[in-house]
Amino acid sequence: CSTAFDALERREPIEHHPPPVALVLAFRGAAQVLLVEPHHRAFAATAGYRPDVRFDRQARLGFVVATVMVIAVAVPLALHTRDALQDSQAARTVNSAVAEWDPLVRVVSLEVQDHPDRVSVTLVVTSTRETLSVWSLAGLLRTRLGKPVEIELHVQLEAVNRAVAS
Repeated sequence: CSTAFDALERREPIEHHPPPVALVLAFRGAAQVLLVEPHHRAFAATAGYRPDVRFDRQARLGFVVATVMVIAVAVPLALHTRDALQDSQAARTVNSAVAEWDPLVRVVSLEVQDHPDRVSVTLVVTSTRETLSVWSLAGLLRTRLGKPVEIELHVQLEAVNRAVAS
């Protein structure tokens, strides 16, 4: 009986014999028992490996729950983001319109809410003189925003004292 080592020393080709089928099946069964969840090992060892149908249902249920949760978070987040972008765009429009309406005023505070049917604006400005008519600002904003506009304007007059001594 010659071994593979003897064949190597004599530089003869090594005969390759496939492993017995029983050995392959035993190795496969042992691997399945080790890879199965611990509470299923006894069942897998005695009855052979069978896929767990309950696990498939749990996986599907988990996927459905995760998908619903993602949608439940994504939809309100998308709506809020859309509203915030509309408010931001309207605020930029109001800011530029105020500068055009009266170049001497300075915007201190600006709140804009862009509703589907109208735009609400709360504006606090400072000026060194009485401002122009709020109606003219409302008309300008109505033209630029394309919706009816509600404006609440608060004007803070600045007292400017100047003196020149020579």
